[in-house]
Amino acid sequence: MKTSISNSVMLAFIPWLCIALYGLALELGSPSTSLSAWFLTVGLLSALASTWHATGGGLGPSFLFLSTTTIFLGGRALPVLLGDDGANLAIIGFGEEFAALPSTVASYVLAVLLSAACVSSTALLGQHEPIQPTRDIRADFYRACFLLTLPLYLYKNFYYFYYLISNGGYLAIYQGTEHTEGVGIAPRVGSLLCLAAFTLYFFSESDKIRLRPLLVLFGLAFCTELLIGLRGKFFSTVLTFLLFYKLRNGGHFSFQHMWRLALTVVALSLTVQVLREQQDAIPVEGQPLSLFLTQQGVSAGVLMSVIQYPYAFAGQGLHYLQQQFLVPFIPQPEVQPGMFLADDLSIFMMPEAYALGFGTGSSYLAELALLGGWIGIALGSLLVGLALRRLGRYCNGLGGALAFWVVAGLVFYPRAMLHEPLFQLLRYAPPMLLLWTVAGAWIWLTRIHPRIKATEA
Repeated sequence: MKTSISNSVMLAFIPWLCIALYGLALELGSPSTSLSAWFLTVGLLSALASTWHATGGGLGPSFLFLSTTTIFLGGRALPVLLGDDGANLAIIGFGEEFAALPSTVASYVLAVLLSAACVSSTALLGQHEPIQPTRDIRADFYRACFLLTLPLYLYKNFYYFYYLISNGGYLAIYQGTEHTEGVGIAPRVGSLLCLAAFTLYFFSESDKIRLRPLLVLFGLAFCTELLIGLRGKFFSTVLTFLLFYKLRNGGHFSFQHMWRLALTVVALSLTVQVLREQQDAIPVEGQPLSLFLTQQGVSAGVLMSVIQYPYAFAGQGLHYLQQQFLVPFIPQPEVQPGMFLADDLSIFMMPEAYALGFGTGSSYLAELALLGGWIGIALGSLLVGLALRRLGRYCNGLGGALAFWVVAGLVFYPRAMLHEPLFQLLRYAPPMLLLWTVAGAWIWLTRIHPRIKATEA
């Protein structure tokens, strides 16, 4: 055990060492883009390895968080492992691609490394004892609700897919609200209840033989999200389900398992790119893995843009944070300039593309930088790491289901605004609480109340 802990500490020290050495390189001159890519790659992978080691094979939400951070914020650096020269690291890929200033790249590398180092350090606080899965008496009710609402969920997704195909591509669903009005309220509510019911069933069923068929059915149904939604959010949610399955039923993320998972993600991502964006064929120029990493690493441009153009966003951090409470209640076409960083950045960097429905997205790191600079990045990342460590303890019942969607929001943080976990909770907590209450009332009426009457008689 002591050897295991010491190995984790040694690995966790490497990102801090990368920060120190990279800072020294900056003092001596301007590091090349290739050298910056190597520092970022080594620092992120060592933080990921440290967290994997400290959590017993990746059995902690912080491991998933650092995985998405590595891909979404460091994806353009990773191809150096495949012989790339690292030139893509400095490219801000919004609108007409252009190279960021060397000082911008340096600040971006240090910010990502600092955040990853802080999160991986929280994993060294130790693992929680494994929580034995228990079966909730409401499990059968949740199972029935999931199966009953599944057709509505599928209908909604296929309707959206048909809509975007009929209207020129996936951007159609970001240009108006006709698709939501056309599908009707019943499929939308039913879709939400379907996801809520399955999440509750997942955390209420301890029998793997009963759970696995529904898990496969849900997985196949959830793949329809790839046709209409964000690939990053889809994969983040699937990985979160996989993590909690391992936490509840045993196992860990082996290297062989992670490699197969990575290949599956790359293949699905490139295939969906063709279907959703109506391309003629899968892009084949260059290496598929390098292409995937470069595409997914575009979120680094959010942070670099905020760093490179401080006059456009400085002093807006608190304002953006306050305005984010309005996100669930404002359709995207009705968003006004000055409300959210993602929209302001999109308007600033690519106004014509934004009018067509394109967007840069946001990133927790860019918003932390606007809120508090380097101190904001460090404190915010430590809080994220501590929250992830705590949330990994909830693996049963309603508490586990609620924690799941918060974790899924945090795992998507590298490509989302700071309120993302809250949005997830606001979206799924009401239907889950409703189902939990109705299930409890149903059980009381059909099982407990008759027994009480029989005893009194």
